[in-house]
Amino acid sequence: MAIQGRSKVFKYNIIREFNPLPKFEINWKDKSKNWETNKVSLQSLYLNNRGNQSPRDFEHTILYLANLALSNLKVENRSQAFALAWDAVSLFDIYQLFNDKLVTEAFCNEIGSPIVITHREHGRCITNILFTQEMWDSLRIRSEYDSGLSINAISPALKVTLASDLGNLRISMQIPPLTPKSPSFNMRRLPSEPISIAMLVSDKQIPQAWGDYLVVNLHQRKNIIIAGEPGSGKTTLANALLLQSNPHWRIIIMEDAREVIINTEDFPMATRFFMPGVGDDDRMSKRSNEIARLLHRSPDYVFLGELQNDQDTKVAFEGFAAGIKGMATTHSADIDRLLSRWMDSHKLASGLLQAIDIIVLTDKIYSSNQVIMRTKAIYEKTGDGFQVRYSE
Repeated sequence: MAIQGRSKVFKYNIIREFNPLPKFEINWKDKSKNWETNKVSLQSLYLNNRGNQSPRDFEHTILYLANLALSNLKVENRSQAFALAWDAVSLFDIYQLFNDKLVTEAFCNEIGSPIVITHREHGRCITNILFTQEMWDSLRIRSEYDSGLSINAISPALKVTLASDLGNLRISMQIPPLTPKSPSFNMRRLPSEPISIAMLVSDKQIPQAWGDYLVVNLHQRKNIIIAGEPGSGKTTLANALLLQSNPHWRIIIMEDAREVIINTEDFPMATRFFMPGVGDDDRMSKRSNEIARLLHRSPDYVFLGELQNDQDTKVAFEGFAAGIKGMATTHSADIDRLLSRWMDSHKLASGLLQAIDIIVLTDKIYSSNQVIMRTKAIYEKTGDGFQVRYSE
């Protein structure tokens, strides 16, 4: 596509050529001839036995259904049993997508449209699977049940992590009036095992010297902010750093959707608190209250997942200024916009910024239709504000 025009200074002729997203065909080949009969039978078995069982989250619902299929139906193997279990809750197409271990993300903006995936080898691809009303209804019901929150016109956004046999799936969903006319969703597969600093270095997401610098400062319990655009690896980097912390520290992890992976056998003093997601005023109040209560929980180090607005930022920075040591993630494209957002939009007193020791910036770059995450820069506090320590 050619875009032509003239300004007062120069002529320009920009040529933009984008290749269409590749198509990714997904067709499940293990469906037996009596698949539909088995699915109906499995749903009946579940309903008939549900009265004698306690309520289950999504992970245990799928596991229970798969075991029912194996013990009561003519199912060939565990893979087929789990696929049948996902089909019984009307999410078989999601199972098809994420059964490919190289698929890391799936999203769609409108019911009736094809779902787009992010694939580790092929990048962004359009699939032959449509986002249906039935899929949406099932996703919404399971997400509301597991989170204990509702999505409605007053609170038109919800974020939740569903544990499953395919890994932890973080789902962000939105409905009108937040979206123009249809529900939409974004689903990301989180790592089943935490990614270490060494792995990030190997994947060229951070240089070795940068990682060593951050680990040294973590051991000194410095306050670290990791900022970047969505999907740029902020929480992945934070998780890798937390794995380098002292196992005797009392670490408190606060997130609105479970992303950080900490093995309690390696970190017996670590604990986790749920921080309600941004939504209506009641949720906002609960978020601020939970952050404020950190002062009374005597942590050695804290991780705050996603400071999303002025209330989050103010309460967190006041906690850091009062002596809380920790790390937090937030969204921003660069250091200037981040500081402007804090001071001009969130109205932070300049003295509160002194509580932050290090700011790390992450971003993602596109090569063809591939998405590459990286650490872009590290800034450290000096007498003259934040100065570059490392930069691309």
